Amino acid sequence: MDGIEMAKTIDELSREREKLSVDLADKAIVIRKLLEDNNNLSVRLSNAQGEAHNLIKMSQIKLQSE
Repeated sequence: MDGIEMAKTIDELSREREKLSVDLADKAIVIRKLLEDNNNLSVRLSNAQGEAHNLIKMSQIKLQSE
């Protein structure tokens, strides 16, 4: 392989590396967003479970008082 072919190969590998770096950065952003969404959904689920528990308790108290 002569110098010109080596230079072309190095240039091609550099472009591919840059593209992979951009792809990786994009995926990191998506992962951060998914983790944030997961955290928000976990909080909402916990709140909904607490409300459901309170409603069940109130229903049981109401049934006992009748």
